[in-house]
Amino acid sequence: MFVVEHEKRIFFDLPNLKGFVPTADYLLAMKVLAARADTEDVSDIEFLINQLQLTEAAQVVEIARKYYPHETLKT
Repeated sequence: MFVVEHEKRIFFDLPNLKGFVPTADYLLAMKVLAARADTEDVSDIEFLINQLQLTEAAQVVEIARKYYPHETLKT
């Protein structure tokens, strides 16, 4: 189901539907891959970088590649 196995916390578990809460680093990876100009994506990414206390762009790239190893990152 997921590209790379990762930690997930169940938010709700119904008979036919299960909802998960992503970790901050997984959410950052998703945001980086889906980033669009002129949207809230940039501020969301900045928020997550601050939450994760990242200081270098290489750290962000490493996280994105950890979860999406076969995707090409936009630059």
